[in-house]
Amino acid sequence: MNYFKLFQIEQKSEVDCKLLSYRFYKLQRQFHPDHAMHLSQQKQKAMLKQSIIINQGYKILKNPFLRYQYLLSLYGFSLQNKNHLKNKKKFLMEQFNLSERFEIFQKNGYEINEFHNIKSFIHVKIKKYQLQIQSELDKKQWNLAINTLYKLSFYQKKIIDIQKIEIKLNI
Repeated sequence: MNYFKLFQIEQKSEVDCKLLSYRFYKLQRQFHPDHAMHLSQQKQKAMLKQSIIINQGYKILKNPFLRYQYLLSLYGFSLQNKNHLKNKKKFLMEQFNLSERFEIFQKNGYEINEFHNIKSFIHVKIKKYQLQIQSELDKKQWNLAINTLYKLSFYQKKIIDIQKIEIKLNI
């Protein structure tokens, strides 16, 4: 199942979210299980299955990170396959340096200015890699895009760490 085709939208890194939502609700009106109560059990199951596919596709296409990942999967690329990663040593150093910053931040008693610096650094990296992957995907540079997606994935996970610290510090 190709979700871009399901929603009749262009297969690219950015989507028109208003059009995606419109097509989602139009399909759900057509296939929602509540509209199938008068049909046979077999047809009800088929409509339920289609409704689940529509929901899953919508969830993936409306989320940029999931959309990038999905788009790459259509061309046989996966984050699970680390063989695509280029410049591993350079990015490993980048990861190490950020982890070290987090560790120093924690050892120094959660200094709020450093927290904001780390948070800002992560958001800048995410924006950089989002713009980079959009360009690579639109140019069909799959090998570069999977490499960028891997980096973006790392920083997306760091946002979760940031959110945990915000909860802990009640920020």
